[in-house]
Amino acid sequence: TSNDATALSFGLEYLVHENWKATTRLEGRRSDTSDTLINTLGYAYKLSDDSTVLTKNTLNFVDNKAADQGDHLRNRFQIGYAWRDYDQNKLDILSKIEYYYENNATDLETEFKREAYVTSIHTNYHPQRRLTLSGQYAAKWSELHEDHITSNALTQLFSGRVIYDINERWDMS
Repeated sequence: TSNDATALSFGLEYLVHENWKATTRLEGRRSDTSDTLINTLGYAYKLSDDSTVLTKNTLNFVDNKAADQGDHLRNRFQIGYAWRDYDQNKLDILSKIEYYYENNATDLETEFKREAYVTSIHTNYHPQRRLTLSGQYAAKWSELHEDHITSNALTQLFSGRVIYDINERWDMS
């Protein structure tokens, strides 16, 4: 069986202003079995030399054409704050909050909906030029609705890493 498909995409970046930028991308795909639309929007605003606010949204919609299949919708929204010690370049921090939604009816007998909230913070500290101490913490709250049952979970991540640059091409950690 052949499933021929055609895709078309269009992207745009707006970089006229020194302290902010905006991006968007739209992609459409047509095939014998489904049509897909993907849209991404992004925005960054530089508050100062040290800090920037970032936001991004990605929407993905699949329209299945088969009678025994439903549609599939995914949306991911992120907002973040980046801080870097501009003058000394010793510390950088990125914090993010993300919301994820999915409604999957691809298989009508096992249709499900999922929501998740994720928060994270990532840090790099450079006490010396060749040494980086890296750490991160993340927490995710997720909820799944499937077959008239709702389940939820809280997941957390802690990690750390020490990176030493041996030379420009090699490092160890």
